[in-house]
Amino acid sequence: MIYSKNKTKDEILSLYLQNKANKFVTSGLFKQYSSANTFQNKVKKLETENKKLVKSLEMSNHKLRSFCMKLVQALGKLQNAISNLYIIFEKELVKAQSKLCNHKFAILIQDIKLGLEKLKEFLK
Repeated sequence: MIYSKNKTKDEILSLYLQNKANKFVTSGLFKQYSSANTFQNKVKKLETENKKLVKSLEMSNHKLRSFCMKLVQALGKLQNAISNLYIIFEKELVKAQSKLCNHKFAILIQDIKLGLEKLKEFLK
């Protein structure tokens, strides 16, 4: 074997390249897929594999949609619970504020009574 181009034209190929070319040629000559039946069988296998992959993709998409719907429902329940807590907290806050106002008013009344008693003692 010799080089056919470049400046090394008509020189002998290296032993490595000769062996590589020989393996390439012999591997291509004796392949299993040389008949039409083997090609058809290969196509059928690839089609069935493709169908399986499409089916698994559809199942994955279905599971993903189902998970997303569960997530949306859980978020809705969480938002509802938070709004309910806010309403309860707001009611409790109003009750506490009214108690505080009543307590301050009661303290004011006690202070006024105490002041009146001291005024009575002072005037005697």
